[in-house]
Amino acid sequence: MKKKHFVSLIMMLFVVAGIKAQTTESTSIYQFTIPGANGGSIQFSAWAGKKILIVNTASLANNKSQIAKLQTLQQNNAQRLVVVAIPCDDFNNLEPEDSASVILQNYQQQFGVNYPVAAKLHVTGVAIHPLFTFLTDKNLNGTMNSRIKGNFQKYLIDENGHLMAVFADSVDPLSEMIQQAIQQ
Repeated sequence: MKKKHFVSLIMMLFVVAGIKAQTTESTSIYQFTIPGANGGSIQFSAWAGKKILIVNTASLANNKSQIAKLQTLQQNNAQRLVVVAIPCDDFNNLEPEDSASVILQNYQQQFGVNYPVAAKLHVTGVAIHPLFTFLTDKNLNGTMNSRIKGNFQKYLIDENGHLMAVFADSVDPLSEMIQQAIQQ
């Protein structure tokens, strides 16, 4: 009789451990791959062990200077951080170019960017990309709900692929707030 209870207990532990492993994997950014502006793909799992700052960008926005500041942030934290820019045109037609390669060339020439740039994605509305559904829904990311209100909202992912913090579009990439979060 005792042996039967022990076996049941061991089986329950495996089931619970399996549920925990599924929950951890499903709340990780590592499950996503998005199209890169260079024609390849961006696999977030490639940066396991580093923090990732995901930013929806627009080259005609009033705060477009953040694109260059993100480059400085990337350079200053190259050992621990990867910045990923995701151009979007969901707010007032401020990233009107459709060609991903032209957007990438513009970012490189105008802003000196060498961090990963995605192809243009929708970050809100009915055509929202699954990555941004994940980032904005606590039921999916396991951390918090958020609403993207404009270009340059920033999502900081920890070294294990989990959402760590969200910064409003008005928060400067070189702010003390972001620097401290990266150092944590």
